[in-house]
Amino acid sequence: MVALRYISVCFFIFLISKINSQSLQEMEIEMAYHADVMVNASTPRHRTKAMDQFNTLFAQALAKEASFDFPFDSLKWISKKYPADMSFKIYTWEVKVADDEVKYFGVIQKKDGTTFTLKDDFKNAEGLADEEYSHENWLGALYYNIMESTTKSGQKYYLLYGLNKWSKYENVKLIDVLFFSKDGLPYFG
Repeated sequence: MVALRYISVCFFIFLISKINSQSLQEMEIEMAYHADVMVNASTPRHRTKAMDQFNTLFAQALAKEASFDFPFDSLKWISKKYPADMSFKIYTWEVKVADDEVKYFGVIQKKDGTTFTLKDDFKNAEGLADEEYSHENWLGALYYNIMESTTKSGQKYYLLYGLNKWSKYENVKLIDVLFFSKDGLPYFG
């Protein structure tokens, strides 16, 4: 009985160390598979399951030390944008979870390794022109362009061009402003 318990503990430790020692290249191969399924599977249930797997793996990959400089070239189904100053990267992706529902996901990764998970709250947003949004209530979109600029007072901000598939028959194109507070937190608007 003690031997079986010892073997179980050793196996569990082996699995944990295997997951932690997985290289970014190995993780990217697995993420590419899940990303392909979450975009191309014909069944919403399969897309949703792949989305959950991808989101977990991507968060683990971005937590690795060298991830900021890793290109993630095999992840062709997600948008990877960064400004000319390379101070951060913003990753966004969409998943059609039902015939009439698309979910948006995103992560901002700063050069120092800090990450901010973007939580889509577009459907609940009001007063879009006058509000600022944090990463906790982001206006979800798949970004296809980024432009860097500076205010007269010298604060950098970034224009993000994106698309949100609002409903089965409506798409919303948007231009959002991204800036970082003095504390380094991202804000939109």
